Amino acid sequence: MPPTLTKAIRCLARHLLEGEELKENSTESYLMQELLSENSNCKVLKKEIEKYILQGKKIKLTDLFEKFMVYGLTKSIVGILLLDVLAKNKDILAIYEKLQFQLKLNQIMFNRMIFCPQNFEIQKTVMDDLPILENISLVLSEEPSKNILDITKTLIYFIRDLEKYTLNTERLTKQTLRFRNVIMNAKDPISLFNRDIPKVLARKFLPDCDSEFLNTYKTAIDELKDATKNMVDEISDFFFESFNSRTREDLTKRFESVEEFIGEKELRILFNNVTEKDADDILWINRIATFINKSRVPKDWTDEDVADFKIKVKDLALKFYTLEATVGTANVGQSKSFDKLLSQILSLSKAEQSVILRKVVNG
Repeated sequence: MPPTLTKAIRCLARHLLEGEELKENSTESYLMQELLSENSNCKVLKKEIEKYILQGKKIKLTDLFEKFMVYGLTKSIVGILLLDVLAKNKDILAIYEKLQFQLKLNQIMFNRMIFCPQNFEIQKTVMDDLPILENISLVLSEEPSKNILDITKTLIYFIRDLEKYTLNTERLTKQTLRFRNVIMNAKDPISLFNRDIPKVLARKFLPDCDSEFLNTYKTAIDELKDATKNMVDEISDFFFESFNSRTREDLTKRFESVEEFIGEKELRILFNNVTEKDADDILWINRIATFINKSRVPKDWTDEDVADFKIKVKDLALKFYTLEATVGTANVGQSKSFDKLLSQILSLSKAEQSVILRKVVNG
């Protein structure tokens, strides 16, 4: 394909798919007028291409080019006619690249379709007019829709925008886990809502689903929305519990009372984080958690990171209790038996202490 024609088709694709204005007297304007206008000699052929694409089954793009190039047309002309059909029907056409459903048709993707058609398939996605589709759409969108492609794209965008922790954790209900995983592995938007999601949540096909399915769907969505927040709340509660404090203010006072005696590096850094007064509660616990695990921020954690955090917090709390007891500032109600037990634990090897800490954390 000549470079000038390639450039013109790219400009035409940006115009039809992304709304970019065409330049007057340009090659792309000429192509638009000659091939895509109502008076074009290609009008009938374009209708045939549209009919072929909208027949309801998956169409291999290579088959489409082979079918219509036998009329003596060049690949570029068939490509331009295809572009117009895709632009006018993009709300009902699912496009697959290497078997993977693609979320957005733009000029860049169309270029790949022209130069690597062997990688692409197209399918019409209109489903039966099911009232439940509108209710499903309103779970994640303010505007109701019965368009299965719009609903699927909204759901996939929702999943892709979730924090890494939510995408990887196994600490969800079994039903929500299956729901999340079936979406992440989805390849066909029709099968996803007609079969896969209803099967996971209700053991039915979509036409047989009712309000019970809708409520289960909402519950799964809400659990995914809240998963990372719930984990951060959990580690925050665990942190306070481990240090036997209920508020930041109380814990800050305790750390400040032993400040001059803190020589251990990790406790010194923890002191700086605990006594930070400008950060809000969420930022405060996130900074502490990131320091303690010496890795990513909590929203990017794995389940193993959560477990490691708890082990390390117990270890730091034990060191802090020892410091308080040593300098005589302990005010958390430790008994003599507690102090004795603490001394015994500290006399153990690091490996033995680690075993005890893991048993405490894991119950």
